[in-house]
Amino acid sequence: MSKAVVRQYLKSPADHEPDRQSPRAMPASPEPPESPCVGVCTMDDEGYCMGCFRSLTEIAQWSQLSPEEQWEVVRQLPERDPAG
Repeated sequence: MSKAVVRQYLKSPADHEPDRQSPRAMPASPEPPESPCVGVCTMDDEGYCMGCFRSLTEIAQWSQLSPEEQWEVVRQLPERDPAG
């Protein structure tokens, strides 16, 4: 997934969530989002990956997070994108 695709993904999370009516609304058992990883894996000065904008902790714990927790991380990513 290219960085441009990730940015588009982050700009319109409602298009990628199970409930398309509201980016904040979620069904009782949401499907997990795809990992936002784009293979850049370089950390910036604030401690976020320059490719997917997750912290090292979020990256390390991704597979153990519930779908709800993963969606919460995804919702925070646009705020971390310096181009955003």
